[in-house]
Amino acid sequence: MRGVLLLVTACAMFAVLPYTARGDVVSGTLLPVVLAIALAIAVAGRVSGASVMAGAVAALTGSLAWGLVPCFGGALVLTLAYLERTLRVRSLPARAVHVALATAGGGSAGMLSASYAHASPVLFGVALALCGVLCAAPLLVAADERRVVILEAAARRLGPPLALALREAADLLRSWDALVVDAETAAQMATSWRSLERVIEGRLRLVGSPRTESGALVTGMLDRQIAEHIASLLRAVAASTMVGAAEAGLDDRAMRDVHARGEVLEEQSRAMVEVRGR
Repeated sequence: MRGVLLLVTACAMFAVLPYTARGDVVSGTLLPVVLAIALAIAVAGRVSGASVMAGAVAALTGSLAWGLVPCFGGALVLTLAYLERTLRVRSLPARAVHVALATAGGGSAGMLSASYAHASPVLFGVALALCGVLCAAPLLVAADERRVVILEAAARRLGPPLALALREAADLLRSWDALVVDAETAAQMATSWRSLERVIEGRLRLVGSPRTESGALVTGMLDRQIAEHIASLLRAVAASTMVGAAEAGLDDRAMRDVHARGEVLEEQSRAMVEVRGR
């Protein structure tokens, strides 16, 4: 669903950009801003202040640059729309590749859109479809989820002993396959993740606060809750993985069918040999 939304908003954005030079309120200002914000939200996967701000800036700078060089305008729009995701890419080389793909994809999409803006609707539609594909190119570079970024940042700020548990939770999110968990467990885990985020936010607010007896009690309580949340999540994933593996081992119907078929074929071959011997 998220990929479809990204393609649709990207196609709509580059369908509108060629007409921003008209200067009217709707096609020249309002619509590009709305579509650029929608594109940034589709890339981020959620509504946030950073994605809304990135989308608004992308629409403003992209529309201005489009009037000069459409290729440059498209590159600005897509690079800024992917800004929030770029910050979630782990390594600097991968981040550079992510930015390069966004810039090249946006520039190519801008060139296509400007070249076919006055062509027939069919040709323009094909060009816009290609624009959508080009705008998805940065997704080839893996990026951490927002929750992984929160956990890593909390681990750096809080330090040991919580840092180890927080990094274990981040590694769990990176490697977790939702398909190995049943729907009920997945829903409970999602609720637990949200609760863990709230506890971490509360714990981070206490960092740097004056040390008092009541503050120490609250800090200790939050530290225990964080550790217990993470331990419960790790236990749930491990148990779900073991259940899935056990179910795969118990499902031996195919083996029994092949064994039975082999016996039937052996009986047939023996019968054929006996018939031939007579």
